[in-house]
Amino acid sequence: MQFKAMKFSWLGVIPGLALLAATTTTAQAEPEVHGFVEAGYGAQVDPPEGSDFTLQELRTQLQFADYSDKGEFFASIDVLHDQVLPGNEVSLGVREAWLKFLAFDDRLEVKAGRQALNWGTGDLLFANDLFGKDWNSFFIGRKDPYLKVPTDAFRVNLRRLPVGVDLVYIPRFTADILPDPMRLPMEFPVPPGMIFAGVEEPRGEFGDGEVALRLYRRLGAGTASLYAYKGYTSTPEAARVDSSGTLMTAYHPELRAYGASMRGSLAGGVYWAEGVYRDIPDNRDGADPMLPVERADLIVGYERSFGEAASWELQYYGAFELEDRPGLEATDRHLVTLRLEKRWLDETLHLSLFAFHSPDDEDGHVRPYLAYDYTDEIQLTVGANLFYGDPGTLFGDLDEGDNLYARMRYSF
Repeated sequence: MQFKAMKFSWLGVIPGLALLAATTTTAQAEPEVHGFVEAGYGAQVDPPEGSDFTLQELRTQLQFADYSDKGEFFASIDVLHDQVLPGNEVSLGVREAWLKFLAFDDRLEVKAGRQALNWGTGDLLFANDLFGKDWNSFFIGRKDPYLKVPTDAFRVNLRRLPVGVDLVYIPRFTADILPDPMRLPMEFPVPPGMIFAGVEEPRGEFGDGEVALRLYRRLGAGTASLYAYKGYTSTPEAARVDSSGTLMTAYHPELRAYGASMRGSLAGGVYWAEGVYRDIPDNRDGADPMLPVERADLIVGYERSFGEAASWELQYYGAFELEDRPGLEATDRHLVTLRLEKRWLDETLHLSLFAFHSPDDEDGHVRPYLAYDYTDEIQLTVGANLFYGDPGTLFGDLDEGDNLYARMRYSF
């Protein structure tokens, strides 16, 4: 068994400073300590030779919180024993550690440190939310909050003005975590005759950070927002080939994005609509076939309750390339999702089904799970990740990665 500590960027010093500040300036409230211990097991339905578990881990999370009328401190630390990784590793990771200050009668909120960032309106679909995602956790059965990659960031929010302002600065680019080939049968596509040299990320210099802005305002029974983003694509969507023509390196091209969203009530339910224009500065004319092109993304959704403790939800997502590339015509991708939820036994038994389906590529992903709150502290969950489609499609490349999982969590 090996012990592996999590690496921090320079902003990682904030957790220690935050803890000091919290213990010296928030004496008006008693610090709170919570957490959970969770065992998770999962395996492929039809594993290839030499492969077995997709999830075999014991996770302990400790959560610390302290607050006063001037601010708040929160930290969560994960100790993870992951038996799927080589060496039977134990890792220590700071999932969140932030300090929040309030000023000017709570009109100004400043939040600094490691935090989970999210905005936009989609349910497991993302247009203006361009912050990092952990697709590995998402596809092997970890709880949905682990889809968000922890980010070291400064966030400033201005409220109770004619227009609310939400500004995020991330000093070091945070990429998506892609499916792990040790757990799921997915590899980076490489043309025949070429060797894959890995993924190159931005170097972490000051100019390689990310900046995101959201302006929002209530309009009647809904909320409208405008978005802007300057950074990089969260997945390595571009590639370069060395002078010999045999070595290919993937990388994250620069991205500029501008979007809008609206969410509100309609006909006894809730609707949302969101759109974004994604600009690739290095390939605005589509001349480089190894780079993505300008694209427009759209999300439209509606949710409504029915019966007793039950609900349904439908969403549409469209991605529309706006330029051709040499030898490649612009393509569109359409995706629809369905969520069904039902609770029984005083809402202690929860059945959920979430399904993705692309009518043009004929691929999809189905995510059923059943959760039972045995007591207030103990929750039992069983579920599955099922994929279908042809090779070369988003979910078709994971077709052999169907997996079942179970988790037991004790919260304290």
